[in-house]
Amino acid sequence: MRSVLASVAALALSSSVLAFPTSSPLLKREHESGGNDTAEYGDGPIVDFQSLPAELPPLRYEYNALEPHISEAIMRFHHDFHHSSFVNNTNALTTNMTRAIEEGDLAQVVRLTNPIQLNVAGHINHAMFWHTLSPNPANHSGGYGGVYDESSTLGQQITENFGSIERLKGIMEAMGAAVPGSGWVWLIWDRQNQALDVITTANQLNPAATEVPIIGIDVWEHAYYLDYYNRRPAYLRAIWNVINWNEANKRFTAEASGNSWW
Repeated sequence: MRSVLASVAALALSSSVLAFPTSSPLLKREHESGGNDTAEYGDGPIVDFQSLPAELPPLRYEYNALEPHISEAIMRFHHDFHHSSFVNNTNALTTNMTRAIEEGDLAQVVRLTNPIQLNVAGHINHAMFWHTLSPNPANHSGGYGGVYDESSTLGQQITENFGSIERLKGIMEAMGAAVPGSGWVWLIWDRQNQALDVITTANQLNPAATEVPIIGIDVWEHAYYLDYYNRRPAYLRAIWNVINWNEANKRFTAEASGNSWW
């Protein structure tokens, strides 16, 4: 069965910009570790993206913990409905793909490839997104949201590549606001050029096949419309108050040390 599932993943993802991680010791199950904002990667604060059936990861904070920047209503709708749909669709579609491969039904394989890519990437993107956020300590004690350390490994790299955190924020806000329709804006580590960069992807595409995602911000309307209506730039400005720079620094330092979290 694992060989069939591997074939499913390879077929579904080979023509996209999404790839599964292969063998990182950092990929542990959230529910096994009882993950929280202070856990180290080796203790497993992130979702095991490789496992099927896919599972909806629990949030590491209460639904209202990101207020006033992201409301409880948004979080419940986004996590419990949208992300849950990606999880359920992933499991149904990969089961159907497994059957199609076993039966040699190439027409069905072709039909299922794009829906699998959309839903698997949607699951992975959102699993990462919840960990990219944390309560702001000004509103909720114990959170890391908005706490940026210029002297951290990531902070030093941001200064080197962008000049300042404010310039990086401005670039991500402008590029995120300009995404046509639905998509994501990413801070990534470009392995080829050994530098941080900002990119956008359409719909649920994920840059991980070629780059290392450090921060991904969802700019689909469901991520902000209940709070900000059509004011996507306002959402992009506000979200910095709950960006978990501690988590982002863990991702970057793991990559910089040759022990990529991805």
